[in-house]
Amino acid sequence: MAMPDADWPAKFTSEEFWNFTEPLEGGFAADCMFMVQDLQVATGMGITFTGKSNRAAGLAMAKALQWVYKPGHPAAGSPCSGPDIERDYDAVLKEEALGRSGPGHLSQWKALTNCRITREGLKEGVRRKVVGNINYVRKLRKGNKYLGDFDSFPADAQLCVISLTWANGNEFGYPMFCKACREGDWIEASKQCGFKNQDNTLPKRQKAQEEMMRNAACAGLGAADPDTLHWPTILSLPTVTWLQGWWTVWDGNYYNYYFNPVGIVVYIETKPETSGAPISPKNRGTYSFDKARRLIVKWRALPDLGACVETFYNARPGATEMNATSNFYSPLVATRLG
Repeated sequence: MAMPDADWPAKFTSEEFWNFTEPLEGGFAADCMFMVQDLQVATGMGITFTGKSNRAAGLAMAKALQWVYKPGHPAAGSPCSGPDIERDYDAVLKEEALGRSGPGHLSQWKALTNCRITREGLKEGVRRKVVGNINYVRKLRKGNKYLGDFDSFPADAQLCVISLTWANGNEFGYPMFCKACREGDWIEASKQCGFKNQDNTLPKRQKAQEEMMRNAACAGLGAADPDTLHWPTILSLPTVTWLQGWWTVWDGNYYNYYFNPVGIVVYIETKPETSGAPISPKNRGTYSFDKARRLIVKWRALPDLGACVETFYNARPGATEMNATSNFYSPLVATRLG
């Protein structure tokens, strides 16, 4: 895989995003300006500028990209002038009735306009939009829409999130998906990233998003480097039988942790009564392995306390005892039961 650009704020690359999204968005078929149903001017690959209310900003965005005159124009293939880009933009803005009518009118928009975006222009437009979406996710989503520390997400999880912004906008809802991301529960996130609308290529996008989140879970458990995008390769969950099951943990008080095989850990304060997971745990968290192969347990945040993070620095296959530090509590000692 290619390394991310120095000014690119994600673990996946611009080219990797393009290769994922281009087949879903129709490539260069829509290479002119047109109006989408919310009355904003747009062009291919989901690049949206603005509507009448913010014409100047949208026009500046359009002028920043590369356009050439369409075949049949006296200057066909030559770079478009600023006034002609502006002429197309305003011609599209006048056709609100056509815009409201939705897709299926590309030939009319092509007849109405003279400028055609180049491959380089479209790729640059996609790149700029992706950077904007990533930074919005990193800095501007708040409350129950906050997704957690995006920079720490596995690359596959990052691409899934930005795919959702591409399909549904930067303020997409998905409260259960957002909660799963905050908690690093990538398996649950894979179940919560679908679309009610199943038109066009959305089922393909949904399938890819689900695969990306499952990959993120696999990478977090040590199957592959979490800082590398693995999709469209499908990873398999590694075997963690040495960890799975019950451990007694002491930090001055005794607790009992249950680790399941897909990155979830829960605890109870009483002696386990079954070999499986408890029905009503005191708290729930996720576990993963960092690059140093330390076992990182992140507990669900509690009111007025925040999220407890425990780092088991000597967790290894075959271990029957592990030691950890905590951001809240005394050092811990975990001993395997059974």
